[in-house]
Amino acid sequence: MADLNLQSNKTSAQPSSSAGRLIARALAGSWLSSPPPCELSDEELKTIAPLLMKSGAGALLWWRIQNTTLAHHEVAPDLQAVYRLQRLESLAHVQKIKTVVAHLNLAGIDCVLMKGWSVTRFYPEPGLRKYGDVDLCFAPHSVRAARQSLKSLGPLELYVDAHSGLGRHEKIDWADMIDRAETVDLDGVSVRVLGAEDHLRLLCLHWLRHDAWNPIGLCDIAAAFAARRSDFNWTVALGSDSKHADWMACALGLAHELLGVSLEETPVVERARRLPPWLVSEVLNRWETCLNPNYRDMALKEMSPFLGSPARFAKELRRRWHYPIRATMEVRGSFNERPRALYQLAAILLRWTEFPRQLAILTTRWLRAEKGRSVSSSNVNEELVPLDNGV
Repeated sequence: MADLNLQSNKTSAQPSSSAGRLIARALAGSWLSSPPPCELSDEELKTIAPLLMKSGAGALLWWRIQNTTLAHHEVAPDLQAVYRLQRLESLAHVQKIKTVVAHLNLAGIDCVLMKGWSVTRFYPEPGLRKYGDVDLCFAPHSVRAARQSLKSLGPLELYVDAHSGLGRHEKIDWADMIDRAETVDLDGVSVRVLGAEDHLRLLCLHWLRHDAWNPIGLCDIAAAFAARRSDFNWTVALGSDSKHADWMACALGLAHELLGVSLEETPVVERARRLPPWLVSEVLNRWETCLNPNYRDMALKEMSPFLGSPARFAKELRRRWHYPIRATMEVRGSFNERPRALYQLAAILLRWTEFPRQLAILTTRWLRAEKGRSVSSSNVNEELVPLDNGV
């Protein structure tokens, strides 16, 4: 079981740390069946509860405080309600998985479940992690047939995110991945999930690619790491791509630095001790708002509402520029001590091919809007023509 290095209890009336630091303290050990005592003051709990509920980690916070005096705090009923709701949602989510996988099995299409339920099973209870869609990966040659088959499921198709292999970022041989995959029983339905090594690497890289904005993603990494068996193969987990191996080590280092996960006697322990300070600070900054960076894209269609106000445009540009973790991943950079500005600029330039298409869409929308205003104005003018009253 992972060792945890928790900070001392804070009893002052005002929060003594940033919201990011408080979240890290609150979630340390939250994936364990018997989490350590939660050492937060009433005011600190009040500060971070809304953020964690927004991010989907509210149930984990309830898990930490349910047997403490904080369970009587004014925000505790909301946290408990989130926990109960997610327990109910987990039942519905399991039914969706069973229906989808059984359908694909009957169609003779192999699939592997990743993320979602396959990581939730490492938590003490199913309601501790918020569910989203059903992520399934398919052999590259069968993904089209899979998507076509899923259409017959009606609205349930919308819940399925079908991937070709592990996606465009992970080039792993499908046969090797299948050999390492595990088959588990889900209420009578056989479901294939990623092998422990592939799954832990995927969780690490996926979380970093999304700029590490969501605390629950790091808890997923910690839970999967804690659940690994004695025969866990680190050579397979780190893979043949040295860049991916380093990124994975950094993600595990963040689990150690922020959540207290012990990495002793693992190949990544030395790298985890050499994290650049900016990386830790950046993750904590992301947790200050728990805002998904996908909602603030550099895309023109997202920026166009601000074009009429130079001040607002500059402000939004700064907000969208500041995603150094994601930018580093996009340009296959290294998490070192160097400034991130060149990586961020390069990441934007890599998207230049999107510009013509986005510009065409914006132009088309503008022309339609102008045409609509012209027709509307014409109708209004006709209505305002003075009637011939015989004078």
